[in-house]
Amino acid sequence: YLILFFLFFVISGYLLWDSFFRFLSPPPTKNPSFQTFRILPGMSLQAIALHLTQEEIIHDPYKFMILAWSTGLGKKIQWGDFELYAGIPPSVLLNYLTTGKTMLKRITIPEGFTLQQIARRLVEENLVNEKEFLSSACDPHFIKALGIDGQSLEGYLFPDTYVFHRGMSVQSIQTKMVQRFEEIFNGIKIDDGIMDNFSLIKIVTLASIVEKESSLS
Repeated sequence: YLILFFLFFVISGYLLWDSFFRFLSPPPTKNPSFQTFRILPGMSLQAIALHLTQEEIIHDPYKFMILAWSTGLGKKIQWGDFELYAGIPPSVLLNYLTTGKTMLKRITIPEGFTLQQIARRLVEENLVNEKEFLSSACDPHFIKALGIDGQSLEGYLFPDTYVFHRGMSVQSIQTKMVQRFEEIFNGIKIDDGIMDNFSLIKIVTLASIVEKESSLS
């Protein structure tokens, strides 16, 4: 009986390893058809694995979860939109999902948009979480780190066309928009008399009021 049990154990182990090896090394895909795969903020590893299986990108969600756990990457998967194809090697797939190789997205923020409107526009493009965006825009430590003397980023997120990749952090997006504001503001020659009477924050506040009134008229 011991010999039979040992043989059963060896054969079972071999079959399991062979199955996992086949999962890790799928046959090469000729002319792969790419598709957009979206991971939402807060999705669990299990939900992602099941979604990948439903989209026929992988064929075994449990082996994918084992791979993610064994490599320590299970909690490092980022959210966003990814260009994937059926039959992509799981190790390559996991690398894509954890290194933030998401799709680039061109987005235009119109003039006169308030902080809330900017947040909603970015949410529509699956770029940010609205609550997180607004919270960060009012974070005194982050605002101070950007060199802004104000209570929020209202008026400092410059209206322009940007290229963001899905998966960028909220603060990275806001920093880029503030840097664009500073670039434009510093390039405008403002009369010294105006700067003597108005601080930057007052100018921004007045500009925001004018934009809000013009949008209502």
